[in-house]
Amino acid sequence: MDRIIYASTLLFNQTHEMVALVKKKEPAHFAYKYNSIIGRVQDGESTYDAACRVFKGETTVAFTDWQETVVLTCPHIRIHFYRGFCQKSIWELTQQRDEEIHRVPARRINEHDLVGNLRWIIPLCLDEHIRLPIEVYDPVMEESKVHPNQGS
Repeated sequence: MDRIIYASTLLFNQTHEMVALVKKKEPAHFAYKYNSIIGRVQDGESTYDAACRVFKGETTVAFTDWQETVVLTCPHIRIHFYRGFCQKSIWELTQQRDEEIHRVPARRINEHDLVGNLRWIIPLCLDEHIRLPIEVYDPVMEESKVHPNQGS
């Protein structure tokens, strides 16, 4: 079985203090948790192009200055996490879909209810001493716990 590939985006403000996240409504194990802006990579599409498409589709902003930070590989999925630092205010982002976009203090993320892997991925994205991108293998994470909307 081929792995399903996702592109995930984390946009920080210029001072790296805030990160734009969506608050999930479904499925039940994601309900009311913050998640990155994430979507499935389409056939023939690069993960970078998918990150740009997914972010624009969720926020209406055509941000293209992404840097790959983490590649999380699991038995059935691979997620490519991209970070960006916005020159304009992330307060200007508007939602396209029914999931709300929130601005969360990046250095106080443990005070918020996040999708599990973001607790270590967000700090990693801000660490200037780590050579990026890094690859991580998680042998137990399941595809159903990544993204509820398989078609995004």
